[in-house]
Amino acid sequence: MGSLGFVSNAVAADKADKKIENVTCEEFLALDTQNQNQIVYWIHGYEYGKNGTTETTIGMDQFDQPMGEIIDACEATPKETVPKTLKERITSKPD
Repeated sequence: MGSLGFVSNAVAADKADKKIENVTCEEFLALDTQNQNQIVYWIHGYEYGKNGTTETTIGMDQFDQPMGEIIDACEATPKETVPKTLKERITSKPD
């Protein structure tokens, strides 16, 4: 995947860039809302580009609800990575 410099200041003790695929839910929950949103948008965009399809959505028009689901899931599984948690919540659109 990639790395996000703004994540490193909040979650990495050594201030080095943290690879996004390694950010845990615990680290994600420690971030402010703006950084949480940026991470979710970034991961969603990455997955969208990687899949090369318009078949996935995270409900951008109703962002508060999916964000709440992601936060709830992260609170339940703090050691899980954010990308995995988010990917499990990306829903497929019906054809």
